[in-house]
Amino acid sequence: MFTLDFERVPSQLLTDVALAVEKLVGLGVSANELMLVGAHCRDVLQAAGGFNAHGTATSDLDLALYSDSLESYSRIVFGLQRSGKSGIRFRISSVPVDFIPFGGLENTIQQVLRPPSGPDEINVRFYTEVFKHSRKLDLPYSHSIQIPTIEGYVLLKLQAFADRVGHHQYKDLEDLALVLQWVGDTSASIMIDEQLLMRAYARYGEDLDIALLPALHLSELVHEIAGSRLNSLLSDLPGTTSSHMRKVFLQGRVSDSTPVSFLESSWDAFLACLRTPLQ
Repeated sequence: MFTLDFERVPSQLLTDVALAVEKLVGLGVSANELMLVGAHCRDVLQAAGGFNAHGTATSDLDLALYSDSLESYSRIVFGLQRSGKSGIRFRISSVPVDFIPFGGLENTIQQVLRPPSGPDEINVRFYTEVFKHSRKLDLPYSHSIQIPTIEGYVLLKLQAFADRVGHHQYKDLEDLALVLQWVGDTSASIMIDEQLLMRAYARYGEDLDIALLPALHLSELVHEIAGSRLNSLLSDLPGTTSSHMRKVFLQGRVSDSTPVSFLESSWDAFLACLRTPLQ
């Protein structure tokens, strides 16, 4: 398990989140049905984990709402100022927010929905699973929302990568590289049990690189959240990582102290364990 301490998160990182949530609560939204996702989620997890590897901070804000129907979501956003053409971007308390509905409203097979007034479909597959495994995040001004665990964030990133790879868009690989640097950071508080070591040794024998255990552990945690439906995601991922994909992946290397070879090995081990779990 990867340790997160949200007391480490600077209050200024949560200011825009708190303002948007305050507005949504005033519109009848239950704060505990909101989940922070996207780049802002990445920045909060980075701070909460106390990781030495730091990505570029962002002002992008994405909030996901657990909702039973698209009609209830439509009622909430009816009075909000729309921004852009996606159908899910609004200005909430002057903050640009991608406001994503998920839960009982999506197609149960494809987990894809078309938002009101929006031309584009949104894949919210695994949002419900990630929400169920999420952590509570206390905000300024007293409200609390949910935030994915590190493995939950990775699962959503893998889905985003699978959705975009057919369009030759690989930017999600940079964030996945960043997370592998987090968990591979020896200063991070990572608990790896003896059973994991035994399973890894059974797979790799004397060739086992102990430094790759955090990546293997991350893969197992992703499996726990996704369950059997992970197979559908894996079928959408490319069978191999092309040279161009690896180049984009390595753009997520933010610390010179992280060897390129280690980062590539962590990615390969993570994917291999996803496809064929340790026994």
